[in-house]
Amino acid sequence: YLSDYLFFLSSLYTDFAKYKVNGFAMQHRREWRDFGPGKPTGYWKLPTYDEALKEMKTFKNETGLMDFMLVLNIYAERNQQIIDMTNEKDINDLAERCKWAASYGINHIMIATDDWTPSENGQYVCPNQSEKEKFNNSPGKAVGYLMRRLHDLVKPEYPDLEFSICGAVYSLYDHKATEPEGQRYLRDLAEETPNDIAIVWTGPRVVSKTVSRKDYLTFSRLVNNHKQFLWDNSDCINLPVADSPAEFYDGFSNDSN
Repeated sequence: YLSDYLFFLSSLYTDFAKYKVNGFAMQHRREWRDFGPGKPTGYWKLPTYDEALKEMKTFKNETGLMDFMLVLNIYAERNQQIIDMTNEKDINDLAERCKWAASYGINHIMIATDDWTPSENGQYVCPNQSEKEKFNNSPGKAVGYLMRRLHDLVKPEYPDLEFSICGAVYSLYDHKATEPEGQRYLRDLAEETPNDIAIVWTGPRVVSKTVSRKDYLTFSRLVNNHKQFLWDNSDCINLPVADSPAEFYDGFSNDSN
């Protein structure tokens, strides 16, 4: 997938396809409750999410050239009360938004907490007291539980929809994944997250120019060999897309199967 913070018109999806790109991911990094029917996109060409998703669905159905992903950050720009993983209304509201996106043909939904996960004294924490009590103040466990609930609520209706989770610890060294706090976060996340939901990482760094097999094996160990999704954060959406991609080790494609 290529990604951006905007939805686009079909003409740009056609341009992507000319460069052999077969997936586009729209990132919603605002209050998650602002994604939904009738909500404004902030993009004048496609003013509501209904119109933007319809544009995607029409292009996909008419051409078959591209799959679409939604990246929905649940902690970004918290204009309302922060999501509570113990609150059934919050969980159901998020699940309904996922179903709504899937109804327009979104193939993959990545839930993200990454750069906005609350912290205290330099450590990631559960932001709600009820979460602290239920999950022993383990944000990895809380987010993994949320993914399990979304899986159970959404997948029966949309079995072909894929999920992934980008947690607070998503690189090996910039997020201290190999240190005790990072290890606990990833271990708890992997234990709670269903096996068919991928855990997202960006390589050894937030912006990684290379990914070695040692990096891959290290992250695999930290998530107990859980299914993974590697987000190449080394380049943006500027065309041509092959300007400066990350370099992966020989055999990476085999390890990715």
